Amino acid sequence: EHRDSLQASSFPRVSKPMKEILGTKFISHGGKVAPDALADKYVGLYFSAYWLNTCRRFTSTLTAVYEKLKAEGTLAEIIFVSGDIDESEFEKNFKEMPWLAIPFEDRERRTILENYFHQYYF
Repeated sequence: EHRDSLQASSFPRVSKPMKEILGTKFISHGGKVAPDALADKYVGLYFSAYWLNTCRRFTSTLTAVYEKLKAEGTLAEIIFVSGDIDESEFEKNFKEMPWLAIPFEDRERRTILENYFHQYYF
């Protein structure tokens, strides 16, 4: 009875290629980011908000790991997905990060990612 009530249509996720979910427009501190910047790389998403002290504390730990991976030649990239309230907070937060970010003004894409990965800020 329970098994029959489970249908694929009742699940919220639909598998999509990561490139389609993430898009291709990112920002960095070093200027333009090529659309294929993530090709053949392991990608981690970092959901963070400046107003959350735990996020700010974790950023320094993640930065150390990221820089070690880069120094070792690991093909990895992190993308910051902001939960910041305004662009000023986003800028304060992003200036502490050496990786890529989804532009703050791309609220639609940030919301899609938050929903897709069930990310909630408390």
